[in-house]
Amino acid sequence: MKEGLSYETFGAVIGVCKTTVYEWQYKHKEFAEAKKLAWQEYQLFWEKMGVQGTRGKLKGFNSTSYIYNVKCRFRNSDTFGNDPDNEKNVTVKVQNIAELSEEQLNERLAIALNTLEKDGYSDGQSDN
Repeated sequence: MKEGLSYETFGAVIGVCKTTVYEWQYKHKEFAEAKKLAWQEYQLFWEKMGVQGTRGKLKGFNSTSYIYNVKCRFRNSDTFGNDPDNEKNVTVKVQNIAELSEEQLNERLAIALNTLEKDGYSDGQSDN
């Protein structure tokens, strides 16, 4: 999953069917914990790709394909439905960006850029 492949394809990697993988996650606490970490790495892979592609650092980046792919993979992005740590499936309010003032947009952009820089995604660093 670190390389962007889905949880469902993990079974093919190790030579078992996906129903076996699902059974393991329910029967073995350690496996369920490993899945939680793998899911975070999976999401990190796709988010890094989006950041790099948006910044023009991925040659041939296809934004339309990326958007479709991410929407399908993370179709519950308005809820915590894909978050294995959240068993209550809490709904998150999503605000329409068109409703924000220019000042609000600039504030949020500054916060996002600051967070990216803290996490090592500044323009002067590696794209890994």
